[in-house]
Amino acid sequence: DLLCIADVDGYFRRLNLAWENTLGYTLADLEGQQFLDFVHPDDREATLAAIASLNEQVVVSAFVNRYRCKDGSYRYIEWYSRPYGKLIYAAARDITERKQTELHLRKIATHLSTAQRIGKLGSWEFDLVSGAVQWSDEVFQIFGRDSGLGPPSFD
Repeated sequence: DLLCIADVDGYFRRLNLAWENTLGYTLADLEGQQFLDFVHPDDREATLAAIASLNEQVVVSAFVNRYRCKDGSYRYIEWYSRPYGKLIYAAARDITERKQTELHLRKIATHLSTAQRIGKLGSWEFDLVSGAVQWSDEVFQIFGRDSGLGPPSFD
């Protein structure tokens, strides 16, 4: 878990080593910095609203935003934060893999919904000897692809 002491003015005060492993910055890179500088631009407004709640001494739980890693990528972080005066004590967890899985499942659900709508499920065959997969024309229709482009990707 990512442990954090911050203040309602928006600065990291103390962090545990899990931050280094998750975001790739050293603790020296993070401590004393404004945490909004690391929040994804699309998540700043919601983050400011959460800070306002904490400033009013309201516990904020299950709040999710994205933090920028040293390599420029973003990780989804889920927060459980408790205010204590001007300080915020928080425990957070990197839920990026969970978010990616949820996105993947939504894509699959969309494809299945499309299959139901057009009334075709399609089929495929796997040759154990050659490892080749043969897709039916319906599979290509479900995924909106021309059969000449090759099999659909589930990524």
